[in-house]
Amino acid sequence: MSKKVVCRLLCLLLSVLFVLTVAGCGDSGTESTPSSGLEDNGTVSDAPGSDVGDEPTTTTENSDAFSTDASGTSSTKQGSSGTTTMGKTSGKVTNTTTKSPGKKTSYTKEQIIAKMPAKLKGTTLKYFYWWDPYTQMDKEAIESFTKATGIKVQSVVASYSEFQTQLSSRIASGDSPDIVRLLSNATYQIVNLQPITNSGFEYFNDTAWDDRLMKDYTFNGSTYAANLKDSAIMDVGCFYYNKKALRNAKLEDPYEIWKKDPKKWTWDKFWSMCQEFVDAMPNQSTFAGSTWQYQNASLRYRGATYYDYDSTKGQWVNNMKSDTLVNAWQDMMNKYDKRQAVYTYDSSAFTRGYILFSWSGPFAARKKDTTYQTMKDQNNLGIVPMPTDGKQVLYEYTAFGIPQGAKNAAAAPYYMRWVLDKSSYNGMKDVYVNEQFKTAVEAGVARYDDYMWGENSIYKVEAAITGGTAAQVKAALDSQYGYVQGIVDDLNEQILYLNK
Repeated sequence: MSKKVVCRLLCLLLSVLFVLTVAGCGDSGTESTPSSGLEDNGTVSDAPGSDVGDEPTTTTENSDAFSTDASGTSSTKQGSSGTTTMGKTSGKVTNTTTKSPGKKTSYTKEQIIAKMPAKLKGTTLKYFYWWDPYTQMDKEAIESFTKATGIKVQSVVASYSEFQTQLSSRIASGDSPDIVRLLSNATYQIVNLQPITNSGFEYFNDTAWDDRLMKDYTFNGSTYAANLKDSAIMDVGCFYYNKKALRNAKLEDPYEIWKKDPKKWTWDKFWSMCQEFVDAMPNQSTFAGSTWQYQNASLRYRGATYYDYDSTKGQWVNNMKSDTLVNAWQDMMNKYDKRQAVYTYDSSAFTRGYILFSWSGPFAARKKDTTYQTMKDQNNLGIVPMPTDGKQVLYEYTAFGIPQGAKNAAAAPYYMRWVLDKSSYNGMKDVYVNEQFKTAVEAGVARYDDYMWGENSIYKVEAAITGGTAAQVKAALDSQYGYVQGIVDDLNEQILYLNK
């Protein structure tokens, strides 16, 4: 990547940052392994969750837990050292584009490992992540991967909020990791990566890989990240519920409703339960039906986003005039008025029984995660998949890429194929708290044809909407169209400079 191109790209990124308001995640400011996430007393620790995928948390008005601005960039996440060049991986590497797909294959992970070049045995793969994977659910699979391949996996733990800055610094200093975990397909996540095909891996066309996710990470014909279709590590959204609050309101268990007949676990049923809970409480103004860690997940299950990436066109598109977005926001404004939902994410009210449902990722469902630990210890935490008649909303993209300058890029796809495979976790039976949690999360993962991601909250847009009424939603969205179009234009221009 030439200095001229890098400077141009950085200028574009900074121009986006200048006009956007960013809410910050907690940050320890060090590269140490975090110890907790969302605490049961309603407070928020410095770290985002405590398991693979981790849970950025916030209880602040108009703040998104993901801590990104509208374009997905962040002043704390954007790399400060973007002047790195494409480094060498094991073997000769060039900036190639993704090859045209050949005939589909269906290999097991063992068959793929059998095709691994012998020269990779005894090498070390550096995994750059905001947790130590050896303390999380990955440990079992990583250890079996090393046994099967002879490749040692070294965990390099970064700060969550400074992740991209620290990655840029390592690349610039010649100490690039070989594989990284990604949160989204926004440009700030891609700028430090090289196309995954640079690894020389020839089996990304296998049926095990998630084609749709890979398309969402394909820019200028090059694919920058991957995951498996039925991945052991996929952060789908789900609903947790307070069992004590459910009993107090004398409501039917939502998990049992879903388990008996998934078709009856609909969004109408969900919202009616939210209303029934509020109506059953003596002081309705202090109770609510649901809280959403990502507020816009309540829009995304309807297929509504402010803008998104159209992989068929290779461009970001502005959806601000979409009827789907208008209708979704009008409906949510009415639900806020009825206390079926609260706009500000409030984990404390959920743990104390003032809110029935909490939308979040699958982290609390895992044994090694401390999120809602007291509720789990008291058997007071329930879980249910998202209703079946809408989109399966992703908490965040769960994808893995290869940084520029990676010295062992060739090993990264073999790591992904083994460690992301459910069969590497003894059937996943030891990952989750109990069978209910396992069943609920895996039901969401299995809905990969319905996966719905989208950008995170644009605070300027949402302030305009929530400052009015449901009847004023369309006018508020129209007033912000130009603002969002500016973001989309910048993102599309940034794409031109990737892989140059």
